[in-house]
Amino acid sequence: MTGAGRGAERPGARAVGIGGSVRDSVLATGDRNRILVVRGLAAAALVAPVLGAGLVGHDLWRTARHEAALAAVEAAFEQRLEEARTVARQQVEALRLEAALKDRLLAAREEALEALRTRTGPDAGHGQAAEALASFAGGDSYPVEALTLAAAEAKAAQAAGAQERADALRLEAAEEFRRLGALAFGRDTAQALAAYRRATGLDPADAWAWILLARLERQAGDLDRSAQAAGRAVEAAAASGSARDRMAALDEQGDVLVMQGDLAGALAAYGSARTIAERRAAEAPEDAGRQHDLAVSFERLGDVHRARGDLAGAREAYRQALTVHAGLAALAPDDAGRQRDLSVLLERLAEVRMAEGNLAGALKLQEQMLAIRSALAAAEPDNGEWQRDLAVAWDRLGEARTAEGDLAAALEAHEHGRAIAERLAAADPGNAAWQRDLSVSWLRLGDVRMAQGDLAASGEAYGKARKISAGLAAADAGNTRWQRDLALAFSRLGAVRMAEGDLDAALAAYAEGKEIAARLAAADSGNADWQRDLSVSWNMLGSVRAARGEIEAALEAHEESRAIVAGLVAREPGNALWQSDLATTLNLIGDMRMAHGDLAAAGEAYAAGRVIMAQLAEADPASAVWKHELSVSWDRLGDVRRAQGDLVAALDAYDQGRAIAARLASADPDNAERQRDLAVSWDRLGDVRMAQGDLAAAGEAYEQGRAIVARLASADPGNAVWQRDLSIGWGRQGDLRRAQGDAAGALAAYEESRAIAARLAAAGPANALWQRDLVVAHWKLADLAAASGSPADAERHFRKALELARAMEAADRLAPADAWVIDALEQRLAGLGGR
Repeated sequence: MTGAGRGAERPGARAVGIGGSVRDSVLATGDRNRILVVRGLAAAALVAPVLGAGLVGHDLWRTARHEAALAAVEAAFEQRLEEARTVARQQVEALRLEAALKDRLLAAREEALEALRTRTGPDAGHGQAAEALASFAGGDSYPVEALTLAAAEAKAAQAAGAQERADALRLEAAEEFRRLGALAFGRDTAQALAAYRRATGLDPADAWAWILLARLERQAGDLDRSAQAAGRAVEAAAASGSARDRMAALDEQGDVLVMQGDLAGALAAYGSARTIAERRAAEAPEDAGRQHDLAVSFERLGDVHRARGDLAGAREAYRQALTVHAGLAALAPDDAGRQRDLSVLLERLAEVRMAEGNLAGALKLQEQMLAIRSALAAAEPDNGEWQRDLAVAWDRLGEARTAEGDLAAALEAHEHGRAIAERLAAADPGNAAWQRDLSVSWLRLGDVRMAQGDLAASGEAYGKARKISAGLAAADAGNTRWQRDLALAFSRLGAVRMAEGDLDAALAAYAEGKEIAARLAAADSGNADWQRDLSVSWNMLGSVRAARGEIEAALEAHEESRAIVAGLVAREPGNALWQSDLATTLNLIGDMRMAHGDLAAAGEAYAAGRVIMAQLAEADPASAVWKHELSVSWDRLGDVRRAQGDLVAALDAYDQGRAIAARLASADPDNAERQRDLAVSWDRLGDVRMAQGDLAAAGEAYEQGRAIVARLASADPGNAVWQRDLSIGWGRQGDLRRAQGDAAGALAAYEESRAIAARLAAAGPANALWQRDLVVAHWKLADLAAASGSPADAERHFRKALELARAMEAADRLAPADAWVIDALEQRLAGLGGR
């Protein structure tokens, strides 16, 4: 390039391209006086057109019109003047920026020349730099530019190489941190967490590092950070283009959302993962790994459906998973892993059948599961996991037997499970998971003993569970699962103390459980499971408050529970389980309103609960549980209508409940609980018929109920619940026969009732309810004897009833609501002339 081109400018040369106007001269020199002159010229140019025409006489200036015109002129002048000022300021600023840019360019050019000058020494080589500088001095800048370009390219190449090396080192460091995290995973959560945080910071494109980080954050109890990591995993997997990575990331995201209580979000994440799994499985039907992934996707969907109370959705998802696992197991019958996968799906489906009330279907699936796990455990007796799976299978079978009402079979099954759990825990005392399994086994044994009415044995079992849970919780206070187990153990102990009539101890136990639940719920308000636990704890506290006669405190506790569960329902209205919880709590509130005498409010609460259960039953016609709960809701409404004196409405409500109970009992004739529900419905109908004076209809209803309970009690004489039901049934028969004037028949029925009550009271001296039943049985016999003209028999039974009541009071087992009983019995004795 010639000097007329690039070489025309030199350091210190005049700025070009600015122009040669007066304005340029003024702005370049910065002379303030010249700026004022320019402003004056501009103002004169603005005013001239306005003043130059028609303003000749002084009189015109004095008129209002002319004054207005003058004001307009002045305003226009000021406006145009301000615009000129603005333009001038903008131009000044532009010139300043241009001058700064010019200075920077000149400085850069000087630096380039200086760089060339430093290369003209002895080691410069070939004299290229010196020649280029000489050319530049002569006005030709091209050689300088060429050398500068070559230097720039060389530096850029060096920088690129350095960056590639830095990137490689960064990825290598990330890999080392991932290895460290893998080594610490499952052993040291804190170290593994720190390692994967570093790994994802160094290499954010690795989806599996994010997945593992999400899992670790969840283990550490930070669900928010876990959710963030899961989201990054989904993004990284999508960017990688790997369908399997994206599926795994979506599954992890779903797991976190479940923990956060966002079941709808979890359902969406799992659904997206299942879509990918289905596509991958269809692309390679012979690939067992892809088929397994598909089954796992269906499993996860089933888990969420079940958590939402959508039993139909859970059943279908588990059925799909079972089909895949069964096919894989059939292809490799000797593959223990595939057999175990099949047993897990059988367990899941059985749980759904149980929740639906289909006990026959549940038992069939559980027996298949037990057979598979028994074979696996027998093939590898030293395999702790297979043994643990077998213990779980026995416990599941025990739960089904309990629901069926076969408590002897349930106890046997749970004993099998406990024996295995105890062997495992003894073999490895440091294995916290196996210690926890033993705790759960003791809880289940306690449940069966409680159902049998053996409060001493149930209290002992629950106490052992509490001791193990307390030890685990103390060893790791941050383990929320162990904290929840401890809260559950306290609630079970509270139930035993309630049954024993030790209401202070029951209150203390329930309060301990509630405090744990409250701490967990406060630590993570977004965790729906913990919020639900707290709701249940409040209801338990309400129950013991009610038993103590503290109706206001009980109502407050149930209202606390309602507030929590209503918040959960508002969060996800489609969650059937939470809707059911709300209906249950409304019924408890109705009970307290009834106890308080506010029958209208009780009716409103019961009606609201019935509406919810009706909607659930309609939405899932296959669910026997929802139908059963709807039947109970109708019974509650019947109770309040009867208390209001509206016997017609009460009869209608009870009959609605009976019709549902009858259909359920007919559909599952081997289900003892369904048969018992029907018996209770018949008894309620009989009570209303008695109140209406229709003794014949009352007798028919009572006999229907008594016949059902008699069959149950005969089939399992060790079932204390059914024995007590039979005692109460005979008591109702006695009331009816007495009302019919059949004193002999009434006496025979009352004696049947007393004999059963006496056996139960002798078997469970700590059971306050059974002791109370015996007091009532003697009282009824005393009343009948007094009315029949047998004062000696009346006095004998009144004395026995008083003796029992005083013993209950001395043992602190007489409920506050029954405190009047002793005074009443003493008065009746005094009326007979006895003391």
